[in-house]
Amino acid sequence: MTQQQVEKHLVLFQAYTRSWVSMDIDAFLSSLDEKVTIIECFGASYYGELEAKQWFAHWHHNKDNQVIDWCIDQHYFDAHSMTSIFEWEFTYRYKGDHRSFSGTTVLRVKYNKIVYMREYEAKKDIYRPFK
Repeated sequence: MTQQQVEKHLVLFQAYTRSWVSMDIDAFLSSLDEKVTIIECFGASYYGELEAKQWFAHWHHNKDNQVIDWCIDQHYFDAHSMTSIFEWEFTYRYKGDHRSFSGTTVLRVKYNKIVYMREYEAKKDIYRPFK
């Protein structure tokens, strides 16, 4: 059962990230529970399907905004809490400026829908100050 849960979480998060790249609001909404909580890495929070839909539509309304790539690098799963953690690379254009950063998402799923997501941003450029 645990391996099935791991796979379900991965497939669901992949569908979510692909919806941003393809600008597919229906795919985006179909991955979310109606009472979803999404917290972005800079603090913006969306509670429920309606706020999530408004966020997605607002972000894509500007033609200068585009998610270019959202590549999942690692997936970790805790069977006790039924929680997934994803590490990823995010490349996008916002108001015409190309940007990218690394990040992590904590994800909880219920009835094969995302019920909770919290993102954390990490510095893309890592270095070794004592080497």
